[in-house]
Amino acid sequence: MEFGTQCVHGYEKDCPDVVPPITTSVTFRSMEGSGKVYSRMDGSQPVREKVESVLGRLEGGSAVLYASGQAAAFSLLRYLNPKRVAMENGYHGTGQVVDMLRITKVPMKGLDTLEQGDVLWLETPLNPTCEVFLLRDYTPLQAKGVVVCVDGTFAPPPVQFLLEEGADFVVHSSTKFLNGHSDAMGGVVVSKRTSDIEKLKVERMVMGNTPGTLDSWLLLRSLKTLEVRVRRQCETALRIVDFLKAHPDVTKVHHPSLLPRDAVAPQMRLHGAILSFETPFARTLPSHLTVFQNATSLGSVESLIEWRHRWDPKVSPSLLRISVGLEAPDDLVKDLAQALQAAKASKL
Repeated sequence: MEFGTQCVHGYEKDCPDVVPPITTSVTFRSMEGSGKVYSRMDGSQPVREKVESVLGRLEGGSAVLYASGQAAAFSLLRYLNPKRVAMENGYHGTGQVVDMLRITKVPMKGLDTLEQGDVLWLETPLNPTCEVFLLRDYTPLQAKGVVVCVDGTFAPPPVQFLLEEGADFVVHSSTKFLNGHSDAMGGVVVSKRTSDIEKLKVERMVMGNTPGTLDSWLLLRSLKTLEVRVRRQCETALRIVDFLKAHPDVTKVHHPSLLPRDAVAPQMRLHGAILSFETPFARTLPSHLTVFQNATSLGSVESLIEWRHRWDPKVSPSLLRISVGLEAPDDLVKDLAQALQAAKASKL
């Protein structure tokens, strides 16, 4: 089945309901042949297992679902238990996980020092400046026993397929594009290393970081529209990039479409729906917007804008990050135009 069909039908149809029901019970009567015991245990939450089936098929591997993207990153790094992790700047929460686990951070320029059992953690595109890391440049490290983990939250399938590119493990915050409606928290680890996924499921049960049934059901619902949502969001992002590039009060725009073709095309099939731009009015501009929502997170049907420096002081205070939603492109461009004008006028 092709990608869009897998989004809709990529799970076992084990009940007559066209829409799988929500099973709210957390415990089950002991019945011969049932297999269900307690919802934290694998095999006891049918909706969660359907989601894992869909996500595994979409990425081309096997999936384990978690209560959040942060839980997914923590669980994977705790399981791999490396002495060192090489990573670029990016989502600050991942850096906090590395610090909590007391793993030594290695700068990307020190990749030649990595040894067997160490981890290379890539985030592509990078949050919030959208640099792209081509996995083909890093997978040779696997010959030394380095484990290549990639956070693909900014550009999920169908934008890129990171297991196909050679990643050992792919992590997503499913709260973002995979769910895409700002109403369900979750995270996922996907890999072709089936035995590792099964071990991660055992550890998930022990640590108790399983997602709730409602979050799992909402994610299953949302995955059915993943392809149409993401393709539309990516198309609109290109319109906004063109507008911002030409605006006199925008000093820089960050988006994969602005990178050299050979730095993107071998890996990304679309350019993604996240972008950022820099302006002298970054701090106040969001308050002048009416269509964009001034809120953190990304990947939702609502277009969001965020002064990222508020949460991550390493980010330039002149930078604003945009997550493009499903609104009409003309409305979004008009909203940015009037907000840039209003923010400039308020500074005069």
